[in-house]
Amino acid sequence: MKKLILSAILLCSVVASFACTNLIVGKKASADGSVMCTYNCDSFGFLNPLDFWAPGRHAEGEMIAIRGWGPQTGERLVKEVPYTYGVVGLMNDKQVAIVETTWGGRRELVNREGFFDYFTLMGIALQRSANAREAIAVIDQLVKEYGYNSTGENFVVADKDEAWIMEIIGKGPERKGAVWVALRVPDDCITAYANSSRIQRFPQVKKVDKKKAFNEIEGVCMYSKDVISTARELGLYEGSDADFSFREAYGPLDFSAI
Repeated sequence: MKKLILSAILLCSVVASFACTNLIVGKKASADGSVMCTYNCDSFGFLNPLDFWAPGRHAEGEMIAIRGWGPQTGERLVKEVPYTYGVVGLMNDKQVAIVETTWGGRRELVNREGFFDYFTLMGIALQRSANAREAIAVIDQLVKEYGYNSTGENFVVADKDEAWIMEIIGKGPERKGAVWVALRVPDDCITAYANSSRIQRFPQVKKVDKKKAFNEIEGVCMYSKDVISTARELGLYEGSDADFSFREAYGPLDFSAI
């Protein structure tokens, strides 16, 4: 009986450490026309301070030191941009907000050498983005240049006009960048997200624009150009592009899915 009780306690601890929930409301689904997103983090001991970054202009060549989570993480230098927006907590002074929920996915795709864990990535993206779509583009640019070191993650990226759900995961050890898909939440909808990959098949461009950093169907879907080819390269998918499911390739459901 004692072993059973101990096992139950340990299981509850694991589940609690992996429990974040987001609620997203489109502007036509709210009483006053507001876009809303919530962030509930039930992780044990998660008492994060309300971070603040003042807006500012920066000189050419200026660098910023970032430090990820954990005592083993050292400082790493990232290029600063000419202007950064003020940020309080998880929203900036342009009313861009980013919240998250972790879904883990394929652990073999973690790149421990990447500069950015998901939470640090959220903070820097907020400093550099005037709207939700720009924040998604900034996240793509940062992981391409510096690498991403977390597991599978969902970001809700919202501004005063629209909300997007972005799922992202790394490409494996010593490989910079990430594969990702972002879908816009319809304005007249409400949805919830918690700890499992949700994006399966998604709209795809008919012709790839080689000048753009990622593929985009305006106002509907944004996704990394190599999201399908990487899955094929890693042996995670063999079918047609049209039948590709992000979740089945990178975050198949298991007993922990909510």
